[in-house]
Amino acid sequence: MEQKEVLESIYRQGIYLPTWDEIGRITKQLQAYGEVEEENVFYWFHNTLMDEMLTDPYVPRTQVSTDSKFFLLIFFKNIININILTGFTLFSVYR
Repeated sequence: MEQKEVLESIYRQGIYLPTWDEIGRITKQLQAYGEVEEENVFYWFHNTLMDEMLTDPYVPRTQVSTDSKFFLLIFFKNIININILTGFTLFSVYR
């Protein structure tokens, strides 16, 4: 199994935005396949969830931790603020 397959497997299990402790454990698991940092793991989950939410925003995602929910609240609040102030939303998903 490669890093991407491990990440996709964890994501399919319903862990959409893991806590920082979970990210640490996932990072250690991935390091068996090559170099990776916690930030890379965090951004992979974040970008994958954002991509899915843009594609199909009505699919319920129940396994989002409290820390992650707070992050998403701040993230979307900032997007709304940008939209109100500028009249357009600056938003990109990198994969």
